[in-house]
Amino acid sequence: MFDTRQRWMSRLGWLAVCVGLSIGMNSGCSKPEAAKPPGVSESAASQSPPGADEAVRRVLHGLEKRQSRALWEFLPPSYRRDVQRLVRDVAERLDEKSWGPFVATWQKARQVLPQKLSSLTPPKSGDNERGAGTNLPFDPTALAKLLDVIGDSELNDLKRLRSIELDRFLDQTGDKLLATLGRIAVGDTRGSADDPFSQFGKVQVELTSSAVGTGVVRIRWAEQEPTTQEFVRVEDHWIPQSLAEAWPAQFAEVRERSLAWANDVREHPEEWHARLREIDQWLDELADTKSAADTRQVWQSGVSQLAIAWFGDLSHSDTTPRNEAAPPKPARAKRPETEVLLPDEPGK
Repeated sequence: MFDTRQRWMSRLGWLAVCVGLSIGMNSGCSKPEAAKPPGVSESAASQSPPGADEAVRRVLHGLEKRQSRALWEFLPPSYRRDVQRLVRDVAERLDEKSWGPFVATWQKARQVLPQKLSSLTPPKSGDNERGAGTNLPFDPTALAKLLDVIGDSELNDLKRLRSIELDRFLDQTGDKLLATLGRIAVGDTRGSADDPFSQFGKVQVELTSSAVGTGVVRIRWAEQEPTTQEFVRVEDHWIPQSLAEAWPAQFAEVRERSLAWANDVREHPEEWHARLREIDQWLDELADTKSAADTRQVWQSGVSQLAIAWFGDLSHSDTTPRNEAAPPKPARAKRPETEVLLPDEPGK
């Protein structure tokens, strides 16, 4: 059910951007700065920002330190405003009837999961003492922390979500999320030896060429062939050219789909509530288990089915109902797609 650590390493760096875009993102997107004609000197202000290679290093260093703001500050100001505006706009279109059940289910998970999974805690002395199928492949306390971090954030209160300040959210919640996700990816609390965030410190970055407003950066991830990425400067921020070119059109599409999703949840909450009932039923099954073996079985089967249902494209044959009385699932609404906005990832 869990992705490989290599995929964690390659994808985790852009998780914050994906989450921000998926929750919600308008007009006014900026375009790359045009190169100045020969003989025109740049002003002191335009010369002050670091080069494209240094911009990449700053992001990697921030991620290595589990600082979510590093990704946020990587984006040009107008891009951040786009994301900020959309998050609030999505929240404005939701209501308590649609969001309340999500909060209730999340709070229930905070009560049930830490209690039931504590018996499956992996031994502290290392992987070699884990019997096959005996323990969870992660530290349950990290999952409990993840549930608490989100449960105490603006996502737990629609009124707070409608006035969210994403920079403050990242400072108060984002870093904690990255830390807990790192612990879940590692599988325990042994430190940074297997921490996917430590891999960002091993990336080699080199500026291979530059011109006014453009640059080419060579990036080499550990144990992978180097790749090159063209960068452009937007509002004194160096970002991948692919991101700058895709943002105006693709962001508008993401915004449209995100708002359509929020409208659909508010006007036709049946599918949303059905999905939440699936989680609620699974939590009830976990709460009713009497032994570690039963807990493990319910956990594994439930997580697999829920992961497919929420994140995969399902056909009727992908999953089977838990019981005969369960109502059929409505067709899933298409979720916003964001990968086109991100720079090339290694290992793909």
